[in-house]
Amino acid sequence: MSYVYERSNGLFEIRYPIPSDVVSYFPKPNSKRFRTHIIKSLSTRDQNDANKAAIEFIKEFEGAFSVLREGVASNDFKAFCRVAYEQETAIITESFLSTETGKSGRLDQR
Repeated sequence: MSYVYERSNGLFEIRYPIPSDVVSYFPKPNSKRFRTHIIKSLSTRDQNDANKAAIEFIKEFEGAFSVLREGVASNDFKAFCRVAYEQETAIITESFLSTETGKSGRLDQR
C-alpha cells in the first residue's frame, strides 16, 4: 500500500494526505501553515498486518474528511483531531529528545 512506510525502528506507519478542501482544519503546532498529511503508527512490524490496519485508518480518515466537507464538526471528529495532534506532537518531542542523548533535553532548560 502506497501510504504505508516503515520507520527506522522497524514499526510501520501510515502517512495519509489531507485533501486540499479540508486542510485548513489541520494547523501545524506553532505555525501559520497547515499539515499536509496525517501520520499515525500502525504498531506492527509486519507488512501484511500494517496494510490491513492502514485500510481501517483510511476509512476513518475519509469519514472524518466527509464530515468536514458537510460542515458538521461532531464530537467524535473533534476527539479524532485532538488525538492526531497529540500523537504528532509526541513524535516530534520524542525525536527532539532522542537527539539530545545524555541530556534531559532542551525542553527542560527553556
